[in-house]
Amino acid sequence: MRRRRRNRIAKVLRAAQHGRCAYCQRRLTTSTRPGGRPYWNTETIEHLQRRAEGGTDRLENLALVCYECNSLRGSMPWVLFATIRQRHVRSLERMLAYCNGWRPG
Repeated sequence: MRRRRRNRIAKVLRAAQHGRCAYCQRRLTTSTRPGGRPYWNTETIEHLQRRAEGGTDRLENLALVCYECNSLRGSMPWVLFATIRQRHVRSLERMLAYCNGWRPG
């Protein structure tokens, strides 16, 4: 994907997704580490249906996701990965809420 087109697509997706990862809902950043290495929450454009599986570069097949989710998904279908990721995030939120409410006796 050419840089100009990628930037236009990212801008549209960023507005549609309110700057959040399509899988885990964390806030995305466009910045990278010195040397160009991405942070865990650096935005990447994800093909929902992989091009190798017949997916296209059309907007309806693209989503902004964080670098971590993009790396973790592997060859898993996007719907399955999104379901697993959302459950994982919700269980972590519940665990953090429990721990934050805990007070030593």
